[in-house]
Amino acid sequence: MNIVNKLTLRMLKENKRRTLVTIIGVIISVAMVTAVTTLFTSFMNLLQKEAVADNGNWHVLYKNVTKEQLYEIKNDEETDTVFISRDVGYAELERGQNPSKPYLHVKEFDSTAFEQFSIELIEGRLPKTPNEVVISQQIIDDGGVPLEIGQTITLQVGDRYYKIDDDEGITNNSFSLVYNGDELAETIINTVEKEYKIVGIINAPNWEHSFSPAYMVLSSTHEAFIGANEQVNASVLVKKLNRSIFNHSNQLAENLGIEEVIFNDELLRYHGIVEGDNLNRTFISLVTIIIAIIVVGSVSLINNAFAISVTERSRYLGMLASVGATKRQKRNSVYFEGVMIGLISIPLGLIAGIGGIAITLSLLNGILQNVLNLRTELTVVVTPMSIILTIIISMLTIFISVFIPALRASRISAIDAIRQTKDIKLSRKKVKTSKLVRKIFGIEAEIGLKNLKRNKKRYNATIFSLVISIVLFLTISYFTNSLQKAAEMSNFNPEYDISVSFDQNFEQIDQDVIENIRSFEDVTDMNIIYYFGSIEGYVDKSKLSSSLKERSKDFPDMLEDGKYLYNIDVNVLEDEDLKSYVEQISVDFNPLINSDHPTAILFNKNHFYDMEKEKYVEEEAVNLDIGDKIALQYNDGVTEKRYQLADEVEIIAEETEQLPLGIYNSTNPGQFILIMSKSSIEKLVGDIDIETGTSEMYIKSSDPMKTVEDLENIGINKDSIYNVYESKKNDEQFLFVLGVFVYGFITLITLITVSNIFNTISTSIALRKREFGMLKSVGMTPKGFNKMIHYESIFYGIKSLLYGLPISVIVMFLIYKATEFSYEYEFYLPWKSIGIVIVAVFLIVGIVMLYSSSKVKKENIIDALKQENI
Repeated sequence: MNIVNKLTLRMLKENKRRTLVTIIGVIISVAMVTAVTTLFTSFMNLLQKEAVADNGNWHVLYKNVTKEQLYEIKNDEETDTVFISRDVGYAELERGQNPSKPYLHVKEFDSTAFEQFSIELIEGRLPKTPNEVVISQQIIDDGGVPLEIGQTITLQVGDRYYKIDDDEGITNNSFSLVYNGDELAETIINTVEKEYKIVGIINAPNWEHSFSPAYMVLSSTHEAFIGANEQVNASVLVKKLNRSIFNHSNQLAENLGIEEVIFNDELLRYHGIVEGDNLNRTFISLVTIIIAIIVVGSVSLINNAFAISVTERSRYLGMLASVGATKRQKRNSVYFEGVMIGLISIPLGLIAGIGGIAITLSLLNGILQNVLNLRTELTVVVTPMSIILTIIISMLTIFISVFIPALRASRISAIDAIRQTKDIKLSRKKVKTSKLVRKIFGIEAEIGLKNLKRNKKRYNATIFSLVISIVLFLTISYFTNSLQKAAEMSNFNPEYDISVSFDQNFEQIDQDVIENIRSFEDVTDMNIIYYFGSIEGYVDKSKLSSSLKERSKDFPDMLEDGKYLYNIDVNVLEDEDLKSYVEQISVDFNPLINSDHPTAILFNKNHFYDMEKEKYVEEEAVNLDIGDKIALQYNDGVTEKRYQLADEVEIIAEETEQLPLGIYNSTNPGQFILIMSKSSIEKLVGDIDIETGTSEMYIKSSDPMKTVEDLENIGINKDSIYNVYESKKNDEQFLFVLGVFVYGFITLITLITVSNIFNTISTSIALRKREFGMLKSVGMTPKGFNKMIHYESIFYGIKSLLYGLPISVIVMFLIYKATEFSYEYEFYLPWKSIGIVIVAVFLIVGIVMLYSSSKVKKENIIDALKQENI
């Protein structure tokens, strides 16, 4: 080891605090990248295993191939493994007790297919000849037919044939039976008698649909059993899994004259090779942004640490230059420092990242399996590629961090370094401040501002650290909100615990029963909603939602005289429930119960899945304003006759966020929701006989199970009660798991940013000991010193916010665009998080500066003036 590297190690040992902060920062950075890559590979592995359990382990399926075509497929250059299967047909299950499953479905697999299609043997063995079968345990448990191993069964196997009026043919529908009204409209034809010996019992395969009209029976086949005119299905595992699989397989099928090719899209998606998959693009985009955020935050921390290190070592580097050290040697001393930090931090970061994810998954595995209905366990999967990727990203992070400080170190001349004139170059113009600063804030503020201008590089380094911290916090906050928004748009998550259906309309429901339920001890909130269906209203083209305006350009016939006919969900609340709701949204209750003038609250938010765009969309349902009136009509579904309702309804309020308990967003772009009172709907309907449908009661309870018992005890029909508490528990567990990962990530990001700020500001203050000693020597009091520090903190905060907030908005918009592949909603700013950031910046900067300056205050003036950065 040369003398320059020995001196570098000595500097690292002597500056233990800075070295430790840098090592911890790099460890956190590496751990986070490791955690992201490990979590990604673990989840991909889990999803691949789930896909195999659901559909089997195959990539391409060639349907109905001959023996000659099978030979060509096996000898194709891209083929790794081929296994065959075929549908023999359906047979009636004699003595079956389940009318929804009257059939047996006989299929044949070769030995490899039994392995690759995840057949789970309960007892016995797998079949070895075409005369042997294994049967599903469901035949015994659900079908009620006591079949046993060793028993011989004779089946009439054929095709399912249906006939409904003039429509007839062979059906292979594996999801349901074919009915004509209430009567079964299918039989089995073209039957062939087959005799099988039962040699084993299996679990029903996951790829057998739960609504299938048949139980699975599997026999054995082999390539040698394929006749000259017979066809089989050939499943293929390819050698190299990449996007060329689609073109190659289709081309092969075309060359061989095979008419149908099926790809295992679910399995291929989790290998990342499904073309045009928006959800996959969204996921990859977000993972890329996360890693970019980690790298940027890490580069900021490590770069500042090395920049400060170079500043501290400037005199000794100059002394080395004076005794003959070359630019390359000085530059390499900084690179050597980066290598030493990396050698310590990267292995520890890898261990911390993998260990952290392993512990987290072991604690959450049970919850994940329950919430996500997993059949396989989520295990930690560490691939060589993920480790190599993490090491490369970490090495690049350290290299980028040390590049500029190393370049700067190589340019330090002996004279400038010894005189320490390189970092601070004064000119009147550079330190000039406005007279208003002194007039408004005093001499201390002016000195503080001049200090910041005079120490431009340290000032910019601190500002950069703060800006990165702001960007990281706001970006992660927005990312979390985006996940919640995506979950909200993708799933129906009821806020209530119990719903009760009533067949009566609102005039017939027993009010005493309602009041009795309201008085239940465990009921914390309750709504009764009366639904008025088949209500419609014409809305002018200018008032349509964005999606309907776009669609009207392609389909002008959807408009009648420049107007579009909306479906309108009219929801009527009990007066007591309506009054409670309008108080929450700050709306006057009295106009809603004015029987002479029908009024309504418009809920103007709509989210739905757009089939053409292949994404979830959130938008305003209609562009009606407060004060607008809309004429409604009733569409009699039986006679298709429309009745104009008595009056126009006036919109007196518009709400987009908070709905009454039990009412949810519209999921149709041509639909919106109106909330009305009983008196308003009675005035509106008049004498027209409107079918109201069922009425629903929605209940939130502190003890849902007890509330269900209480409802049954007062005579509520058990079949009318729906307890959603159990499904809500799964949703809450999912959000808990999501929260663990998201907030764990935020915690690590916060550690990086706080370390960054503390390291930069405290070291900057420490390097200014001589400056502070000089100010004290010319009469600055402790009070004046504190004021100067306070004003410097304010200047730091203001400047960092001026840069940090706009950059954060840009990054948040990029995340928004990434989610736009699968979700479409209006871009918004997280104002609450922005407020937290503004307060936190001034608080953190103030605390760090006060802590650092308190160390300087204890310095003797003479010692401070003699202080040198060696």
